[in-house]
Amino acid sequence: MRTGRIILLVGACLLIVSFSARGALSADYYVDAELGSNDNSGLLPDEAFKTITYALDTIRTDITTPATIRLAAGTYSEDTNGETFPIMMTSATSLIGGGPELTILFFDQTESEVGKPKCIFCNEITDVHIEGISIERAGEKSIAVAFYSCHGQTSVKNCSMRGVSNGVMNYTPNRYDEHWILDIEECYIEGGVYYDGTKQETIKSCTFAGGFVLGGTLLTIEDCAFIECYVHPGGNPGRISNCTFLDCGLRIDGGVLTMEKCSVIRGNVIGDTCDWPPSGIDVSINDCLFVPRSDTRPVYAAIDFTVFHVGDMPSTYPTIKFSKDVEPGVKLKVNNCQIANGKYGIRTFLQGSPSVGCDSTITNCRISGTQYPICLSGHSALRNCLITANSGDGYALFLQHGGNVWNCTIAGNDMFGIGASDGQATVRNTILENSGEEITSSGKYEAVVMRSLIEGGFEGEGNIDADPLFVPGPLGDHYLSQVAAGQDADSPCVDAGTGLAASYGLASKTTRTDNVPDAGMVDIGYHYPGTPPTIDCRIATGSIVAAGVDEAPRFTPGDRLTAQASLRNDGPPIWVDIYAGFLCPGGSILCLTAEGLTPDFGPLVRDFLLDTGMAIDPTTLLSYEITVHVPEGEYAFATALSFAREPFRPIGQISTAEFLIMGGERAPDAKIAKEEK
Repeated sequence: MRTGRIILLVGACLLIVSFSARGALSADYYVDAELGSNDNSGLLPDEAFKTITYALDTIRTDITTPATIRLAAGTYSEDTNGETFPIMMTSATSLIGGGPELTILFFDQTESEVGKPKCIFCNEITDVHIEGISIERAGEKSIAVAFYSCHGQTSVKNCSMRGVSNGVMNYTPNRYDEHWILDIEECYIEGGVYYDGTKQETIKSCTFAGGFVLGGTLLTIEDCAFIECYVHPGGNPGRISNCTFLDCGLRIDGGVLTMEKCSVIRGNVIGDTCDWPPSGIDVSINDCLFVPRSDTRPVYAAIDFTVFHVGDMPSTYPTIKFSKDVEPGVKLKVNNCQIANGKYGIRTFLQGSPSVGCDSTITNCRISGTQYPICLSGHSALRNCLITANSGDGYALFLQHGGNVWNCTIAGNDMFGIGASDGQATVRNTILENSGEEITSSGKYEAVVMRSLIEGGFEGEGNIDADPLFVPGPLGDHYLSQVAAGQDADSPCVDAGTGLAASYGLASKTTRTDNVPDAGMVDIGYHYPGTPPTIDCRIATGSIVAAGVDEAPRFTPGDRLTAQASLRNDGPPIWVDIYAGFLCPGGSILCLTAEGLTPDFGPLVRDFLLDTGMAIDPTTLLSYEITVHVPEGEYAFATALSFAREPFRPIGQISTAEFLIMGGERAPDAKIAKEEK
C-alpha cells in the first residue's frame, strides 16, 4: 500500500499525518513509558503520552479518521509506567512499537469480567494493526492479543508473544463475518493461535512454540516453523507451504487442504472423520519430507488417515470425532514425498463398511526405514513409487480393499511384498524382490499381475522371474542396467512393460544411469527424475599465490582460504542433506558442520529443499586465514548431496577442489581451527 506524509499546523504544534491508499488521513501519536506524560499532547516524540491506555482514551478514530500510536523503546507495565490491562484497542488504530527487542508490554492481570487475562483486547472493532511489540506475561491461561467480533482488515506483524497460553485468539460467536480478514506475519508466538468466524486468515514467516493453531477459513500458512505446536486447520479450504514442523505436525478433521514443500521432523499428518462438513477430507500433500520417528520420540505414522463407520467407533479411541448422520470419507493425494523411518509410512484405515469411502493416490514417492511402508484402505492407486530398505513382519504394501499398482519398485525390504484383502489388486509394470512372499491375496479376489518382474514368479501376462540387474546411479541404487548407458548388459525390465512411457506420465523420467528419459514401450519399475540436482565447490581466488593454469592453487601463511559451493536443480523438488569437508595430508578428514570443523562425519545442512529451478550462486562456507600451524601438503575440499535423513549416499558426483598449503608445519594430522563461517 502506498503511503505518504504531509504536515499540518495545529495551534502551536506540528501534527504529523499519514494518508493511506483509501484516502483517509491517519494521525501519528506517540507514547513513551519512561519519558512521556499524560499531560502532554502526544503529537510529537518529545510530547509523548505516558500510557497506551490514555492515548487510546484520548484519541477519537473511525474508518475515515484512523490513527497510528507509536511506542518508544521501553517496558510498558503496571509497575513501570502505570499501564492498565487489557489495552482496549479502538477501530482504525495502529499500535506500532520499535521492534520486539525494544518495546515490551508486560502484563500480569488476573481473571476479570472480560474472561482470561488479555494484554491487548480488540472488542467489536474494525481495521486494527499491531506491529513491532513484545508481549510477555508471568503466568498461565492468558491471551496476548484477543479479537472478539471484529471486522475489516486486522493484522499482527513482527511481534513476540511469550509466557501466554494463547498468542492470538479471534472469535465471532454464532456467526461468520464475510468482511473480516486477519493476517499474522513475522511473529514469534508461544501458545499458538485460535481462529473462528473470519472470512480469511493468513500466517506468514512466523515461529510457533507450543500450543495449537486451530480453526481457520481460507487459511493460508507460508514459511513458518512449528515447534511442538500442532496445526489443526478445521473444516475449511486451506493451504500450507514451505513450513517446518518439529516434534509436531498437522491434524485434519475435515475440508480441503493442500500441503506442499514442508518438512515434518518427528511428527506426522493425521486425518480423522469429523462432525462437519459432510464432504469429509480432501487433502493433497506434495513435495514434502517426513521423518516421523527418532529414538527419543516415536510417532505412529508419517501420514495417517482414519475413517470410522457409524457404530464402529471404539471407546478406546477418544480423540477421534465422527458424524452421527453422515459417513464422510477421505480423499488423499500424496506426490513426490520422501518418508524416512517410522512405524507406518502412509496409512489410511477404514473401520466398517467400505461405503464410508477412502480414495488414496500415491505417486512418485520414496519410502525407507519403516516397519509398514504403505497400508491403504478403500480405493487405492500407487504409481511410480520406490519402497526399499524397510524391515518388519508385515507387507511393504498392503491394500485392504484392493487397488492399482503401476511402475513401482518394491525391493530390498526385509518383509513380504504386496498383500491384498477384500478387493482385487491389479499390478503392472512393477518389480517385486523382497525377502518374503511377493504377492498374497485373501478373500474371494485374486491379484491380477501383468508385465511385472516378480521374484519367484507369478502367473500372468508377460511376467518375468529374473534378476532385474539393478545398478547404482545419480539418485539411487535401483536404476536398470542398460548397454546404451554404459553397462555390460540390458536388464530384462527394459521396454518390457505394457503401454508407452508417455501414457504413464513417465516420458520425462528415467531408468538409465545417464538420465536419458524413457521412450517408447515403458520400462518396468520405478523411474527416477530425469535431471538430478548438482553441487559444485571451488576454492576462491583472492590472495592465492599464483600457480600454473592447470595446477592447484597454493597458499602460504597469511593467505586467506575461501571455500565456496553452488547448487542447482532443474528437476522436481527434492529434499537433501548437504555435506562439505576437507581431505587433509595423511588421509585425515575434517567435516564442516553447523558447529564448525570436526573429525566426526555429518552434514553441514539438514533437510534442505532444492526446489525446481533453484540455482544458488557460489556461497562461502568457510573463510580462514592460513597460519604457520596449518600443516603443509596437498588438500582437497569436497561437497556432496544426499537424500535428507537417509544414510549418506552421494546424489550424483562428489565435487572436489584441490589446493596446496606451503610453508606450514609438517605434522600431517594437525587440525585447522575454524575462524569464520
